[in-house]
Amino acid sequence: MTARTTAPAPRATPAARPRVLVADDRVADRAAVVDSLGHHGFSVTETSTAERVLQLVASSPTDAVVLDLRLPDRSGFDVLRELQARPHLVVVAVGESADELDCVTALELGADDYVARPVPPRELVARLRAALRRGHPAPPAPEQVRRFGAMEVDLPAKEVRLDGRTVSLTAREFELLSFMSAQPRRVFSREQLLEQVWGSRAEWQSLGTVSEHVRRIRRKLGCDPSTSRWIRTMRGAGYRFEPEAG
Repeated sequence: MTARTTAPAPRATPAARPRVLVADDRVADRAAVVDSLGHHGFSVTETSTAERVLQLVASSPTDAVVLDLRLPDRSGFDVLRELQARPHLVVVAVGESADELDCVTALELGADDYVARPVPPRELVARLRAALRRGHPAPPAPEQVRRFGAMEVDLPAKEVRLDGRTVSLTAREFELLSFMSAQPRRVFSREQLLEQVWGSRAEWQSLGTVSEHVRRIRRKLGCDPSTSRWIRTMRGAGYRFEPEAG
């Protein structure tokens, strides 16, 4: 299928119009999403295959992808694996149901958000806008580096270093660790973290999103979750950033 691009919204300027690729082989569902995004000021390109997603992302400026996980030629999970090489690309995965396994797998492969069918167009617009804001935050003050013993959280570089080595975090993992490290030892509930870091709410998105990201950060930092090092679980309350080794 040849990709087509919607006309820009009348009052949106080109610089302000995020470029979104919608990948879905269901014609009616794709058309509803494309029309809704176009109406709300997005520049939208559409396709029905996984291979075309990868071609368009490689050849055309793209800010975000709305990706159906059940494309006909390749699994959306395979596409997510390949898109991991583009950490600044926002990806909202669309699954068949609110199945937690699909949600967790998509997030673990780098998706910024997960939406279950049927996709409410207005909710998708809100989630996409929130994800794009997180993906393109305002630049931090220069030389703003937080130091906690062996750990450095470098805001300008968006890097975390542990014992001098750079820890490979996704953009969302960095945002979560950065947010918590700004207030050491303060306990945040999963609801608070979902709202502050994801710009979402429990009725929109599974709280398991937060738990999964914490698990991945701990693994990459080489932490034993039973200890209090770096991110501590406060049973029944949430998580807190612990700057001292436990």
